[in-house]
Amino acid sequence: MQADMQKVKPEHLKREAYLYVRQSTPRQVLENSESTKRQYALRQRAIALGWHSDHIVVIDNDLGQSGASAVDREGFKSSWPRWAWGTPGW
Repeated sequence: MQADMQKVKPEHLKREAYLYVRQSTPRQVLENSESTKRQYALRQRAIALGWHSDHIVVIDNDLGQSGASAVDREGFKSSWPRWAWGTPGW
């Protein structure tokens, strides 16, 4: 964790941190609840690394959607332009 904190610079913390939570099928969402919990727990990791909770964007509306295509993944489709332009800090 200490090494990660050295990688996070003040300019990163000025940007939003994005947390994209996804599992490929509704069955995985039901049967692998621990994985979903761990993905949501990454929000606390971002806070520990210095991000303010107001600057953490959780995108979870693609839970149960396959990653084979972006067609039905509204969370991904609405967020990737921000990622591509370098808006997030992490």
